[in-house]
Amino acid sequence: MYGVVAFSGNNTITQQDSAYSQEFAETGRLDFRGGTTTINHTGRLSYGLLRIEQMPTDGIAAGLRVSGGAKVNITTNNAIFPTVGLGITQIDIESKGAGSSLTLNAGGHIFDVTGTVGSKTVASDGGSINVTKGTNFYQNGTTNRLISATNECHSK
Repeated sequence: MYGVVAFSGNNTITQQDSAYSQEFAETGRLDFRGGTTTINHTGRLSYGLLRIEQMPTDGIAAGLRVSGGAKVNITTNNAIFPTVGLGITQIDIESKGAGSSLTLNAGGHIFDVTGTVGSKTVASDGGSINVTKGTNFYQNGTTNRLISATNECHSK
């Protein structure tokens, strides 16, 4: 629960709907460190992609981190972050580094939780984030489509 699940290389993960289909992971953070990863997640009822119960012990915020030129595409039929444990004040979504990209396609909310006022969504140092589908970043609001953030990296 305090851990980090790290991906590198090329990965395709499909979780299909079944009686036991819940979250993709219950951990502090998913790190993508190079390569291409595609996650197709179908959870039952209100189970979304990532359930965070504890902050990671490495001192870096909970959430999703894409770096090292990784290309990540996540599709879920529900929320990206469906619920969190008490005391989780920050959940970050970050794409950092030239060529790094994160695409989120959520059938529900990006954050289906409240109280994460310290959370941030950041594309930096040449990374990009695209939200092709998802209902608001918090519990109230309308459907957001085609949200994108890109930070171009310029060297001198």
